[in-house]
Amino acid sequence: MPPSDDVFEQFRRPRFGTTNPERMTNPWWDHAVRAGANAYRLRLPLGAQWRHGAGDRWHNDPDWCFDRYGMTQTPLPDGRIVCIAGEHEDHYDPDFCIYNDVIVIHPAPGESWVTEESGQVDVFGYPRSVFPPTDFHSATLVGDRIVIIGCLGYPPDRRQGFTPVYELDLRTMAISERPTSGVMPGWIYEHHAALDPGSRSITVRGGNIVADNHGRSHCRTALYRLHIDRWEWELVRHHERRRCFVLETEIDSYDGWTSPTTECFFPVGVDHTVLPMRYKSDDTHPIDVHGVKVTFINLETEAEVAFEGELPELLVAGVIGAVLKRLDAATGSKWSAREVNGFEEDDFELDLPEE
Repeated sequence: MPPSDDVFEQFRRPRFGTTNPERMTNPWWDHAVRAGANAYRLRLPLGAQWRHGAGDRWHNDPDWCFDRYGMTQTPLPDGRIVCIAGEHEDHYDPDFCIYNDVIVIHPAPGESWVTEESGQVDVFGYPRSVFPPTDFHSATLVGDRIVIIGCLGYPPDRRQGFTPVYELDLRTMAISERPTSGVMPGWIYEHHAALDPGSRSITVRGGNIVADNHGRSHCRTALYRLHIDRWEWELVRHHERRRCFVLETEIDSYDGWTSPTTECFFPVGVDHTVLPMRYKSDDTHPIDVHGVKVTFINLETEAEVAFEGELPELLVAGVIGAVLKRLDAATGSKWSAREVNGFEEDDFELDLPEE
C-alpha cells in the first residue's frame, strides 16, 4: 500500500542535503525505491498525473524517484549495495532531475534487493557545494571508500579539461572532493573505471568527453591511470583499440527457438565481473574483464559485442568462444562470430582457439 496523499505532498520533491551527510530517508522515498517505478507511475494511484497549461509544474518541479540512468551500483562485501546519484530521463521530461544523493540498499538475508516487505533503504543527501548533481560517473570500491570519477551533470557545472573526483567514506557516508594533479582525461562521462590493487591506481577507459560549451561530445579512446595514494593522473596510452564483434545464428523456423538469456553473455571459464547497466535495458549486458568493459547487446538472433580497451588476443577469443558455447546450448542453434568495424559489415573472421 503506497503512502498517503499527505506523505506524497510532503516528500515528493527532490532536495539537497544540509549537512555532509544528511540522512534523508522518508516514507515516500523509501516507497519509491522499493517500488522501482518512475515518478509518473508512482503518482497514478494517488490521482496526481501531470497538469498541463499555465501555472503547472512543467520542467521546474520534478517528483523524486529512483528510476534513473547513469546511476552506479556498488556491491559491498557485507551485502549492502551503494547507489550513487544518476538522472531521471532527460530535459524534455517533467520529472527530469540529476541527483546528488547516495542510497544504500540493505537486502534481507537470502535476497538480492529490497522488496515492499523486506530489507532496508537508507537515503543520504549532501549540500550542492559538497557534491553537485552527478550522472554517468564511475564508482570504484577501494577498501572502505568509493572513488567517484567524472560525470555529465548540468551544463553550468561542466569545466572543460577538468575531471571531477570525489571520495565517499563508507564509515561515515561523508563525501569529499579530491583535488588531483597530472594529465586529466577532461570532463569525462560514460567511461569505465577499474581498480588495479598492485599499483594502487584506478584505470579509466572509454567514455565520452564534453568538448565545448555547446554540449558537443566526442569519444575518448585513451587510457588513464589515477594513482590514489597521491591523487595524480597519468596518461598511459593516447589511443586504445576498440574492437567490435557480431555474434549471429541462422534459423529456418522459430518453432522450438529459445531466446538467449542474460546468463548466455557471461563467459564461463573467463575471470569477469558483471557490471550494473547505466541505462535500464534487458538487452544490454556489460561485464569487466581484466579492467576492460565488454558490452553485449542481445538482438535475439544476433548480438553485438564491444571491447572498450585492449586485451590479449587469446583472452578476447576466450570471451567470445565461451559466450558462443553458451548461446549454442541455450538456443539450440549454432552461433558464429565475426569482427566488424563499428558494427559495420566486415569480412574479418575471429580465429577462435581449437577445441
